[in-house]
Amino acid sequence: MFFQEGTTNHIDEGTFEAHKRYIDIQIVLDGSEYVAWAPINQLVVDVEDNAEKDVVQLNGSSKAIMKINKGMAYICLPHDGHKASEYINKAVIR
Repeated sequence: MFFQEGTTNHIDEGTFEAHKRYIDIQIVLDGSEYVAWAPINQLVVDVEDNAEKDVVQLNGSSKAIMKINKGMAYICLPHDGHKASEYINKAVIR
């Protein structure tokens, strides 16, 4: 588990990420964030998998955008591409 705090890119900027070995559980402790989601089989690899960090960067279009507020959580499975934006203070469990 680790913690992230700060302001992220706008939801239309940046790349999606996905993890092959881990399930990503993200809990928003303060603030809120928008999370864009798309299945990885509908995205294009931008940066190959970094096996040590278990992350692959992907490009493509969002299939859904969700607003996650303080006290809410979301889970990303290995087939879920995801990217977030806004001010956040969250715990990430892998």
